[in-house]
Amino acid sequence: MALSDIYNGLELIESGKNRGSTDYLASAKKLGVSEDELRQIVTKVKGMYSREPNSNFTVVDYVEKLHAAHLTASDIGIGEGKYQASRLDHTQPYTVSNFQFELQKDNLQERNVRNSEKDHPNGQSIVTPEGEYPSAKSAAEAFGVDVKTILRWCEDGSDKYAGWWKKGKYPEKVTARLKASGKRFWANDNIAEFVDVDLLIQDLTPRFEDVLRGLVIDVDTDPNSMGTAKRLAKMYALETMEGRYTQPPAVTAFPNDDAETRYGGMIVVRSEILSMCSHHHQPVKGVAYIGLIPGVKVIGLSKYTRIAQHCARRGTLQEELTQEICNEITKATGAKDVAVYIQATHGCCENRGILAHSSLTQTCELRGQFFNPSVKNEFLDYIKMQQQFAGNRT
Repeated sequence: MALSDIYNGLELIESGKNRGSTDYLASAKKLGVSEDELRQIVTKVKGMYSREPNSNFTVVDYVEKLHAAHLTASDIGIGEGKYQASRLDHTQPYTVSNFQFELQKDNLQERNVRNSEKDHPNGQSIVTPEGEYPSAKSAAEAFGVDVKTILRWCEDGSDKYAGWWKKGKYPEKVTARLKASGKRFWANDNIAEFVDVDLLIQDLTPRFEDVLRGLVIDVDTDPNSMGTAKRLAKMYALETMEGRYTQPPAVTAFPNDDAETRYGGMIVVRSEILSMCSHHHQPVKGVAYIGLIPGVKVIGLSKYTRIAQHCARRGTLQEELTQEICNEITKATGAKDVAVYIQATHGCCENRGILAHSSLTQTCELRGQFFNPSVKNEFLDYIKMQQQFAGNRT
Protein backbone atom coordinates (compact mmCIF):
# COMPACT_ATOMS: atom_id res chain seq x y z
CA MET A 1 0.00 0.00 0.00
CA ALA A 2 1.40 3.36 -1.03
CA LEU A 3 2.05 6.50 0.99
CA SER A 4 -0.71 8.25 -0.95
CA ASP A 5 -3.21 5.78 0.47
CA ILE A 6 -2.54 7.01 3.99
CA TYR A 7 -2.21 10.60 3.00
CA ASN A 8 -5.18 11.01 0.73
CA GLY A 9 -7.99 8.72 1.41
CA LEU A 10 -10.15 5.87 2.48
CA GLU A 11 -8.49 2.79 1.02
CA LEU A 12 -6.25 2.20 4.03
CA ILE A 13 -9.14 2.85 6.38
CA GLU A 14 -11.67 0.64 4.59
CA SER A 15 -9.41 -2.26 3.68
CA GLY A 16 -7.52 -2.73 6.93
CA LYS A 17 -4.61 -4.20 4.95
CA ASN A 18 -2.06 -1.79 6.27
CA ARG A 19 0.16 -4.12 8.28
CA GLY A 20 3.58 -4.53 6.80
CA SER A 21 2.71 -2.74 3.60
CA THR A 22 2.54 0.89 4.68
CA ASP A 23 5.60 3.02 5.31
CA TYR A 24 4.38 4.46 8.62
CA LEU A 25 7.61 6.27 9.39
CA ALA A 26 7.66 8.19 6.11
CA SER A 27 3.93 8.92 6.38
CA ALA A 28 4.32 10.13 9.96
CA LYS A 29 7.10 12.53 8.98
CA LYS A 30 5.00 13.94 6.19
CA LEU A 31 2.04 14.44 8.54
CA GLY A 32 4.17 15.93 11.34
CA VAL A 33 3.43 13.26 13.93
CA SER A 34 5.35 10.34 15.40
CA GLU A 35 5.06 6.83 14.02
CA ASP A 36 3.30 5.65 17.17
CA GLU A 37 0.87 8.55 17.01
CA LEU A 38 0.07 7.75 13.38
CA ARG A 39 -0.71 4.15 14.26
CA GLN A 40 -3.04 5.36 17.02
CA ILE A 41 -4.72 7.81 14.65
CA VAL A 42 -5.26 5.17 11.96
CA THR A 43 -6.93 2.92 14.55
CA LYS A 44 -9.17 5.77 15.72
CA VAL A 45 -10.21 6.74 12.18
CA LYS A 46 -10.99 3.10 11.42
CA GLY A 47 -13.20 3.10 14.49
CA MET A 48 -15.03 6.15 13.19
CA TYR A 49 -15.74 4.36 9.90
CA SER A 50 -16.92 1.24 11.72
CA ARG A 51 -19.49 3.40 13.53
CA GLU A 52 -20.41 5.52 10.50
CA PRO A 53 -19.50 3.75 7.18
CA ASN A 54 -20.79 6.70 5.13
CA SER A 55 -18.29 9.11 6.67
CA ASN A 56 -15.97 11.18 4.52
CA PHE A 57 -13.01 11.80 6.77
CA THR A 58 -9.35 10.90 6.21
CA VAL A 59 -6.30 10.40 8.39
CA VAL A 60 -4.98 13.72 7.12
CA ASP A 61 -8.20 15.44 8.19
CA TYR A 62 -7.85 13.89 11.65
CA VAL A 63 -4.22 15.04 12.00
CA GLU A 64 -5.05 18.55 10.85
CA LYS A 65 -7.87 18.72 13.39
CA LEU A 66 -5.45 17.59 16.09
CA HIS A 67 -2.92 20.26 15.15
CA ALA A 68 -5.59 22.96 15.02
CA ALA A 69 -6.74 22.02 18.52
CA HIS A 70 -3.13 21.86 19.80
CA LEU A 71 -3.63 18.22 20.81
CA THR A 72 -1.70 14.99 20.33
CA ALA A 73 -2.95 11.45 19.84
CA SER A 74 -2.26 10.71 23.51
CA ASP A 75 -4.80 13.38 24.48
CA ILE A 76 -7.58 11.35 22.87
CA GLY A 77 -9.22 8.70 25.02
CA ILE A 78 -11.71 8.01 27.80
CA GLY A 79 -11.56 9.63 31.22
CA GLU A 80 -11.37 13.00 32.90
CA GLY A 81 -9.13 15.44 31.04
CA LYS A 82 -9.16 13.37 27.85
CA TYR A 83 -10.74 14.33 24.52
CA GLN A 84 -12.99 12.26 22.28
CA ALA A 85 -13.90 12.61 18.62
CA SER A 86 -17.52 13.61 18.31
CA ARG A 87 -19.93 14.90 15.69
CA LEU A 88 -21.61 18.28 15.90
CA ASP A 89 -24.70 16.71 14.33
CA HIS A 90 -25.05 13.14 15.54
CA THR A 91 -27.58 12.32 12.82
CA GLN A 92 -24.95 12.85 10.10
CA PRO A 93 -21.71 10.93 9.36
CA TYR A 94 -18.22 12.19 10.15
CA THR A 95 -16.98 14.94 7.80
CA VAL A 96 -14.46 17.72 8.16
CA SER A 97 -17.23 20.19 9.03
CA ASN A 98 -19.10 17.72 11.25
CA PHE A 99 -16.29 16.81 13.60
CA GLN A 100 -14.76 18.10 16.84
CA PHE A 101 -12.64 17.01 19.78
CA GLU A 102 -14.75 17.23 22.93
CA LEU A 103 -13.22 17.42 26.42
CA GLN A 104 -14.40 14.65 28.74
CA LYS A 105 -14.91 16.27 32.15
CA ASP A 106 -15.61 13.08 34.04
CA ASN A 107 -16.45 10.44 31.50
CA LEU A 108 -15.46 7.45 33.59
CA GLN A 109 -17.42 8.63 36.60
CA GLU A 110 -20.51 9.25 34.51
CA ARG A 111 -20.17 5.82 32.96
CA ASN A 112 -19.84 4.24 36.40
CA VAL A 113 -22.95 6.08 37.52
CA ARG A 114 -24.91 4.83 34.50
CA ASN A 115 -23.74 1.27 35.10
CA SER A 116 -24.48 1.45 38.80
CA GLU A 117 -28.11 2.32 38.09
CA LYS A 118 -28.64 -1.17 36.72
CA ASP A 119 -29.21 -4.23 38.86
CA HIS A 120 -26.28 -6.60 38.60
CA PRO A 121 -27.27 -10.27 38.61
CA ASN A 122 -23.59 -11.22 38.71
CA GLY A 123 -23.32 -10.09 42.31
CA GLN A 124 -22.02 -6.50 41.93
CA SER A 125 -24.42 -5.21 44.54
CA ILE A 126 -24.13 -2.43 47.13
CA VAL A 127 -23.52 -3.65 50.66
CA THR A 128 -24.52 -1.18 53.40
CA PRO A 129 -24.77 -1.37 57.19
CA GLU A 130 -28.54 -1.49 56.68
CA GLY A 131 -28.47 -4.39 54.22
CA GLU A 132 -27.58 -5.32 50.64
CA TYR A 133 -29.06 -3.64 47.55
CA PRO A 134 -28.96 -4.91 43.95
CA SER A 135 -27.66 -1.57 42.61
CA ALA A 136 -26.48 1.86 43.65
CA LYS A 137 -29.71 3.28 42.27
CA SER A 138 -31.86 1.15 44.58
CA ALA A 139 -29.58 2.05 47.51
CA ALA A 140 -29.84 5.75 46.62
CA GLU A 141 -33.63 5.55 46.59
CA ALA A 142 -33.64 3.78 49.96
CA PHE A 143 -31.36 6.33 51.66
CA GLY A 144 -32.74 9.43 49.97
CA VAL A 145 -29.55 10.49 48.15
CA ASP A 146 -28.28 10.35 44.58
CA VAL A 147 -26.24 7.57 42.95
CA LYS A 148 -22.99 9.55 43.00
CA THR A 149 -23.29 9.95 46.76
CA ILE A 150 -23.77 6.20 47.27
CA LEU A 151 -20.69 5.49 45.16
CA ARG A 152 -18.68 8.08 47.10
CA TRP A 153 -19.71 6.56 50.41
CA CYS A 154 -18.63 3.14 49.18
CA GLU A 155 -15.33 4.34 47.70
CA ASP A 156 -14.30 6.43 50.72
CA GLY A 157 -14.72 3.54 53.10
CA SER A 158 -17.29 2.51 55.64
CA ASP A 159 -15.54 4.11 58.61
CA LYS A 160 -15.79 7.68 57.32
CA TYR A 161 -19.48 7.44 56.41
CA ALA A 162 -20.56 4.73 58.84
CA GLY A 163 -23.12 7.04 60.42
CA TRP A 164 -24.54 8.25 57.11
CA TRP A 165 -26.37 5.07 56.19
CA LYS A 166 -29.70 6.17 57.60
CA LYS A 167 -33.03 6.23 55.86
CA GLY A 168 -35.18 9.34 55.78
CA LYS A 169 -35.00 12.89 54.50
CA TYR A 170 -31.94 15.07 54.79
CA PRO A 171 -31.17 16.92 57.08
CA GLU A 172 -33.60 15.22 59.47
CA LYS A 173 -31.31 12.20 59.63
CA VAL A 174 -28.34 14.48 60.33
CA THR A 175 -30.32 15.95 63.21
CA ALA A 176 -30.90 12.43 64.50
CA ARG A 177 -27.16 11.73 64.40
CA LEU A 178 -26.41 14.99 66.22
CA LYS A 179 -28.92 14.24 68.94
CA ALA A 180 -27.66 10.68 69.31
CA SER A 181 -24.10 11.94 69.81
CA GLY A 182 -25.15 14.68 72.22
CA LYS A 183 -23.72 17.35 69.93
CA ARG A 184 -25.31 20.80 70.17
CA PHE A 185 -26.27 22.35 66.82
CA TRP A 186 -27.13 25.98 67.47
CA ALA A 187 -26.69 28.50 64.68
CA ASN A 188 -23.15 29.35 65.79
CA ASP A 189 -21.98 25.75 66.33
CA ASN A 190 -19.58 24.01 63.97
CA ILE A 191 -21.05 20.66 62.86
CA ALA A 192 -18.70 19.91 59.96
CA GLU A 193 -18.07 16.30 61.00
CA PHE A 194 -21.79 15.54 60.72
CA VAL A 195 -22.61 17.32 57.45
CA ASP A 196 -22.01 16.48 53.81
CA VAL A 197 -22.16 19.92 52.17
CA ASP A 198 -23.07 18.57 48.72
CA LEU A 199 -26.06 16.75 50.19
CA LEU A 200 -27.00 19.80 52.20
CA ILE A 201 -27.15 21.92 49.05
CA GLN A 202 -29.20 19.27 47.26
CA ASP A 203 -31.71 19.23 50.09
CA LEU A 204 -31.84 22.98 50.65
CA THR A 205 -32.55 23.84 47.01
CA PRO A 206 -36.16 22.55 46.87
CA ARG A 207 -36.79 23.91 50.36
CA PHE A 208 -35.73 27.40 49.28
CA GLU A 209 -37.87 26.98 46.18
CA ASP A 210 -40.85 26.28 48.44
CA VAL A 211 -40.08 29.47 50.37
CA LEU A 212 -40.00 31.50 47.15
CA ARG A 213 -43.25 29.95 46.01
CA GLY A 214 -44.69 30.77 49.43
CA LEU A 215 -43.78 34.39 48.77
CA VAL A 216 -45.82 34.07 45.55
CA ILE A 217 -42.79 34.41 43.28
CA ASP A 218 -42.95 32.76 39.87
CA VAL A 219 -39.78 30.66 39.94
CA ASP A 220 -40.74 28.88 36.70
CA THR A 221 -40.88 31.77 34.22
CA ASP A 222 -39.39 34.81 36.00
CA PRO A 223 -35.84 34.91 34.56
CA ASN A 224 -34.54 36.70 37.65
CA SER A 225 -35.96 34.07 40.01
CA MET A 226 -35.20 30.91 38.07
CA GLY A 227 -32.29 29.22 39.79
CA THR A 228 -32.47 31.52 42.81
CA ALA A 229 -33.26 28.61 45.13
CA LYS A 230 -30.01 26.84 44.15
CA ARG A 231 -28.05 30.07 44.52
CA LEU A 232 -29.49 30.60 48.00
CA ALA A 233 -28.65 27.03 49.01
CA LYS A 234 -25.04 27.42 47.86
CA MET A 235 -24.74 30.85 49.46
CA TYR A 236 -25.81 29.59 52.88
CA ALA A 237 -23.78 26.37 52.77
CA LEU A 238 -20.60 27.66 51.12
CA GLU A 239 -20.48 31.32 52.14
CA THR A 240 -22.82 32.84 54.73
CA MET A 241 -22.72 29.86 57.10
CA GLU A 242 -19.53 28.23 55.87
CA GLY A 243 -18.09 28.30 59.38
CA ARG A 244 -20.71 25.76 60.51
CA TYR A 245 -20.08 23.23 57.74
CA THR A 246 -16.30 23.30 57.20
CA GLN A 247 -13.52 22.15 59.47
CA PRO A 248 -11.56 24.87 61.34
CA PRO A 249 -8.48 26.14 59.50
CA ALA A 250 -5.28 24.19 60.00
CA VAL A 251 -2.96 26.21 62.25
CA THR A 252 0.73 25.55 62.68
CA ALA A 253 2.37 26.82 65.87
CA PHE A 254 6.00 27.90 66.06
CA PRO A 255 8.23 27.85 69.16
CA ASN A 256 8.64 31.07 71.10
CA ASP A 257 10.68 29.79 74.01
CA ASP A 258 14.28 30.58 73.10
CA ALA A 259 15.85 32.78 75.76
CA GLU A 260 17.55 35.05 73.21
CA THR A 261 14.85 35.33 70.52
CA ARG A 262 11.63 34.96 72.50
CA TYR A 263 9.10 37.73 71.78
CA GLY A 264 7.33 38.92 74.92
CA GLY A 265 5.64 42.04 73.63
CA MET A 266 2.09 42.52 72.44
CA ILE A 267 0.79 41.35 69.08
CA VAL A 268 -2.25 43.08 67.58
CA VAL A 269 -3.83 41.87 64.33
CA ARG A 270 -6.63 43.59 62.43
CA SER A 271 -9.07 41.13 60.79
CA GLU A 272 -11.97 42.09 58.56
CA ILE A 273 -14.97 39.85 59.23
CA LEU A 274 -18.39 39.20 57.75
CA SER A 275 -21.00 37.40 59.81
CA MET A 276 -24.75 36.93 60.02
CA CYS A 277 -27.19 37.81 62.78
CA SER A 278 -29.03 34.73 64.04
CA HIS A 279 -32.23 36.68 64.70
CA HIS A 280 -32.97 38.07 61.23
CA HIS A 281 -30.22 36.51 59.06
CA GLN A 282 -28.96 39.97 58.20
CA PRO A 283 -25.28 40.68 57.50
CA VAL A 284 -22.92 41.78 60.25
CA LYS A 285 -19.87 43.50 58.80
CA GLY A 286 -16.92 44.82 60.72
CA VAL A 287 -13.40 44.45 62.03
CA ALA A 288 -11.95 42.32 64.80
CA TYR A 289 -8.80 43.48 66.57
CA ILE A 290 -7.02 40.53 68.16
CA GLY A 291 -4.39 41.20 70.78
CA LEU A 292 -2.25 38.82 72.81
CA ILE A 293 0.96 38.51 74.72
CA PRO A 294 2.42 35.25 73.39
CA GLY A 295 3.51 32.38 75.56
CA VAL A 296 5.86 29.61 74.45
CA LYS A 297 4.45 29.43 70.91
CA VAL A 298 3.13 31.73 68.20
CA ILE A 299 1.12 31.21 65.00
CA GLY A 300 1.35 32.76 61.55
CA LEU A 301 -0.17 36.23 61.32
CA SER A 302 -2.70 35.24 58.64
CA LYS A 303 -4.02 32.49 60.91
CA TYR A 304 -5.52 35.02 63.33
CA THR A 305 -7.72 36.31 60.52
CA ARG A 306 -8.55 32.82 59.25
CA ILE A 307 -9.68 31.81 62.74
CA ALA A 308 -11.75 34.99 63.15
CA GLN A 309 -13.40 34.58 59.75
CA HIS A 310 -14.19 30.91 60.35
CA CYS A 311 -15.88 31.82 63.64
CA ALA A 312 -17.79 34.65 61.96
CA ARG A 313 -19.16 32.74 58.97
CA ARG A 314 -22.24 31.39 60.73
CA GLY A 315 -25.34 32.65 62.49
CA THR A 316 -24.31 34.33 65.71
CA LEU A 317 -24.49 37.42 67.91
CA GLN A 318 -21.60 39.85 68.12
CA GLU A 319 -21.24 39.21 71.86
CA GLU A 320 -20.94 35.46 71.25
CA LEU A 321 -18.61 35.96 68.30
CA THR A 322 -16.22 38.05 70.40
CA GLN A 323 -15.96 35.29 72.98
CA GLU A 324 -15.69 32.54 70.36
CA ILE A 325 -12.77 34.21 68.59
CA CYS A 326 -11.06 34.72 71.93
CA ASN A 327 -11.56 31.04 72.80
CA GLU A 328 -10.17 29.81 69.49
CA ILE A 329 -7.14 32.12 69.60
CA THR A 330 -6.40 30.93 73.13
CA LYS A 331 -6.68 27.32 72.00
CA ALA A 332 -4.42 27.84 68.95
CA THR A 333 -1.70 29.82 70.73
CA GLY A 334 -1.83 28.53 74.28
CA ALA A 335 -1.61 32.16 75.41
CA LYS A 336 -3.35 33.19 78.63
CA ASP A 337 -3.28 36.90 77.86
CA VAL A 338 -5.72 37.48 74.98
CA ALA A 339 -8.05 40.32 73.99
CA VAL A 340 -10.57 40.69 71.17
CA TYR A 341 -12.31 43.94 70.22
CA ILE A 342 -14.97 43.99 67.49
CA GLN A 343 -16.75 46.92 65.91
CA ALA A 344 -19.41 46.16 63.34
CA THR A 345 -22.51 47.36 61.56
CA HIS A 346 -25.65 45.22 61.66
CA GLY A 347 -28.11 44.75 58.84
CA CYS A 348 -30.89 44.12 61.36
CA CYS A 349 -30.43 47.76 62.46
CA GLU A 350 -29.65 49.26 59.05
CA ASN A 351 -31.99 47.38 56.67
CA ARG A 352 -35.08 46.95 58.84
CA GLY A 353 -36.58 48.16 62.10
CA ILE A 354 -34.93 51.40 63.15
CA LEU A 355 -33.10 51.86 59.82
CA ALA A 356 -30.13 53.39 61.63
CA HIS A 357 -27.47 53.79 58.96
CA SER A 358 -24.91 55.27 61.35
CA SER A 359 -25.27 52.52 63.94
CA LEU A 360 -22.07 50.85 65.20
CA THR A 361 -21.82 48.07 67.78
CA GLN A 362 -18.65 47.53 69.83
CA THR A 363 -17.79 44.51 71.98
CA CYS A 364 -14.63 43.55 73.82
CA GLU A 365 -13.36 40.43 75.59
CA LEU A 366 -10.32 40.73 77.89
CA ARG A 367 -8.38 37.93 79.53
CA GLY A 368 -5.28 37.67 81.70
CA GLN A 369 -3.00 40.71 81.77
CA PHE A 370 -5.37 42.69 79.53
CA PHE A 371 -7.37 43.55 82.67
CA ASN A 372 -4.30 45.49 83.78
CA PRO A 373 -5.08 49.15 82.93
CA SER A 374 -1.67 49.81 81.35
CA VAL A 375 -1.87 46.70 79.14
CA LYS A 376 -5.46 47.48 78.25
CA ASN A 377 -4.56 51.05 77.28
CA GLU A 378 -1.65 49.82 75.14
CA PHE A 379 -4.08 47.52 73.31
CA LEU A 380 -6.53 50.38 72.74
CA ASP A 381 -3.72 52.64 71.50
CA TYR A 382 -2.72 50.00 68.96
CA ILE A 383 -6.34 49.79 67.82
CA LYS A 384 -6.42 53.56 67.25
CA MET A 385 -3.21 53.39 65.21
CA GLN A 386 -4.58 50.46 63.18
CA GLN A 387 -7.78 52.39 62.47
CA GLN A 388 -5.79 55.42 61.39
CA PHE A 389 -3.58 53.28 59.16
CA ALA A 390 -6.60 51.57 57.57
CA GLY A 391 -8.35 54.91 57.04
CA ASN A 392 -5.33 56.39 55.29
CA ARG A 393 -5.25 53.45 52.84
CA THR A 394 -8.85 53.85 51.71
